[in-house]
Amino acid sequence: MKFIEYNEDEETNNIMASSILEKIKARVARVKASEEVGVKYMQKWEEEALIRHEAIEQGRNEQLIESIKTLMSNMGITAEEAMKNLGVNPEDYEKYLKLI
Repeated sequence: MKFIEYNEDEETNNIMASSILEKIKARVARVKASEEVGVKYMQKWEEEALIRHEAIEQGRNEQLIESIKTLMSNMGITAEEAMKNLGVNPEDYEKYLKLI
């Protein structure tokens, strides 16, 4: 008897879940069809991509500065020599010298 009751409850739950699922699918379809939402999504995506790119660039700069300092300390060389050994573009020397 319990098995039959369980199956009946499960069937009722599936019907309710199916109804809710259909409502969600319809809402998603309307949102996807909205040009305004698409534009906002792309703008937000671009902003987040820019933030990620800036964060990665900042991390690289911080790591490079630490590497320059380590070389200077361990090898007793100048910042310019350390940057040369690390393959830093000579045009960027001034930028990193300010950050050291």
